[in-house]
Amino acid sequence: MTHSTICELREDESIYPTLLKQSRNYPKVLYYRGVIPSESQPRIAIVGTRVMSVYGQRVVEMLVPPLVRAGYATVSGLAYGVDSAVHKVTIDAGGVTHAVLGCGIDDESIYPSVHRPLAHAIIDNGGCVLSEFPPGTRPRREFFPMRNRIVAGMCKGVLVIEAPEKSGTLITAFIALDENREVFAVPGPITHRNTKGTHKLLRLGAHIVTSAEDILNVFGDTAAHGISPKKRGGSAGALSAEEEKIIACLGDEPIHIDTIMEQARLDIRAINSTLGVMELKGYVRNIGQMKYIRQA
Repeated sequence: MTHSTICELREDESIYPTLLKQSRNYPKVLYYRGVIPSESQPRIAIVGTRVMSVYGQRVVEMLVPPLVRAGYATVSGLAYGVDSAVHKVTIDAGGVTHAVLGCGIDDESIYPSVHRPLAHAIIDNGGCVLSEFPPGTRPRREFFPMRNRIVAGMCKGVLVIEAPEKSGTLITAFIALDENREVFAVPGPITHRNTKGTHKLLRLGAHIVTSAEDILNVFGDTAAHGISPKKRGGSAGALSAEEEKIIACLGDEPIHIDTIMEQARLDIRAINSTLGVMELKGYVRNIGQMKYIRQA
């Protein structure tokens, strides 16, 4: 199947997603490119803000690969921020991901247009790009809430990673609640605007997620798939004195190497060599521009 092949799927066809058909007001016709989601593979929707923080990116990178290893496909909306990160990390982890659009699925209509190559990568890696809107339909503001009901309806549950208090992402979560699907939310710093919506969901009873196992346990899949918590290359007790000083300086927000050097009271030579070793061990991560964060 090529990138240009557009297929039409009607509600009475056997490959129409069963979970979606069980939801209210499901679309009678879908248009798709790629491979329509298999009923034998469980799906989880992962959504969030378009203005993703470094923390949000780290959460995606931490949660998605274990879900892929557990046999899950991911579903998101191809938008900027969390959505596109979910698609990319799923592909990088060797998994299948599906994108639901609030516009037509032809290349000329895909929004944002910069994500056309990502849409092609989704198709090339066994997933699909789908929509209820015919080819040639340009994106409109009112189409995205309609898109969200498909994202939620296709999946066993919805995971929200970063969402401001009035984020459209919350629409997907509330639809999922209304459809009796599981809703998950990742907590975050109480000072950041991107956690206002996720904390609201947690207050309303969403499952708190601090690892992929929190999701798999709700679905009863942890033991079945042999998933165990990810272990780092070292342990706290194995840290050298220099490593302990550096770890004490780091958190979820990026810190420049000059600040680390000042706070840890180490010279530049010791900082450079120690950070290199710690990165290999999996304790820290260089995010570019000589800035580091603590690795989960």
